Order: sequence, then structure tokens, then C-alpha cells
Amino acid sequence: MSDRNKKKKIIKEELRDNKEIENKEIYEKTINDLEEKLQIKDEEINNLKDQINRLRAEFVEYKKALKRESNVILNSKTETMILKIIDILDHFNIALSHSENVDKNFVIGMKMIYRNLESILENQKVEKIIPVIGKTFDPFMTEVAETICTNEYEDMSVINIRDIGYKLNGKILKPAKVDVAMKPREVIEETSIPEIKEENSDSNENNKSNNQEKESNKEI
Repeated sequence: MSDRNKKKKIIKEELRDNKEIENKEIYEKTINDLEEKLQIKDEEINNLKDQINRLRAEFVEYKKALKRESNVILNSKTETMILKIIDILDHFNIALSHSENVDKNFVIGMKMIYRNLESILENQKVEKIIPVIGKTFDPFMTEVAETICTNEYEDMSVINIRDIGYKLNGKILKPAKVDVAMKPREVIEETSIPEIKEENSDSNENNKSNNQEKESNKEI
């Protein structure tokens, strides 16, 4: 092979090597660029996923808030309806308590209507508040209509039920009205007189001892 051909061959090999190196660098740079773009896209996807999760959580909370609000409105309307029925029942009670001179069939019809209204309240899970005669007055469930002086019952105990009360899901819709006992003042004063007498007797004894001491001092 001539020198010229040898030189050509060497030049070709060098060009090929340079091209391979250049292609390799381009390939590596392309790979790096693609990896950076993929990383950026992954971050964008993760951010979008976070936003979707937040929106989903906010939507769930929004649905819960709407449900709570609708329940509050529904409960308020239910309580209003129940209170109206309770008022009707109270009027029925007053009417039935004065039914001696009324036609019996009319009274029977009134009682049937009364029982139907009671069944409506029972279906709505409304509970009656019926205080027990002789038990201590409960200020959370009942109201005092009148205090009556008597020795037959303990102080602040229920002696008469004027109106029964009603509650729904533990909430007092209407407290019961009752009369409560109160001990007469004479009894309270009698219980306190012995203590006063004892105090007076002690003071008298002290006065006597002081007078005796004074007299002995005078004699000396």
C-alpha cells in the first residue's frame, strides 16, 4: 500500500472515531436532556396529583358540611313541627280536663285524635318528661310553676305536675312544669332556736363567772 493510501486510511479512521465520539456525546446529552424533562414532568404530575387529592378532600368536607347544614335545617323544622303538635296536645289536655258535661262520643273522638298525635311524636322518637312525685326537683328537666309550703314533703321536692315535658335526642324541647315543696318558716326557725339558746346560755355563764371574779377582787 502506498503512503498516500495509508494516509487516507488513517484520516478515514480518525474521522470515524471523531464521529463516533461526537455521536456518543450527542447521545449522552440527549439522554440527559430527556431525563431532566422526565423529572420535570414527574414533578408536575406529582403536583397535579396533590392538587387533585386536596380538591377531593375539600369536596368530601364540603359534602359533609352540606349534610350537616341540611341536618340542622331538617332538625330545626322537625322540632318546630313537634312543638306545634305539643301545643295542640296541651290544648287537648285542657279540653279533656273539662269534659264532664260534654257528649261522650265527642270526648271519645277527642281522645282518639289525642292518641294519634301522641303516636306521631313517638314515631319521631320524642320522649316524655314525667317528673316523679316526691323526688327532688331537677332544674335541667323541669320548671318551677309554684312553691308550696308544706311539711308532707322534703324541701324542693316535686309535689304536683302541671305539664309534662318533652325531649328529642337528649335535647329539651319543652321542660315539665311542677309545683315544689318548701318547708314553712316556722319549722326553719324552730330548728335554729336551740342553737341560739345554747349560745345565750354560754354567754350567761361567762357573765356569771366574770361577776364572781369582780366580787372576789372587791373583797380582797
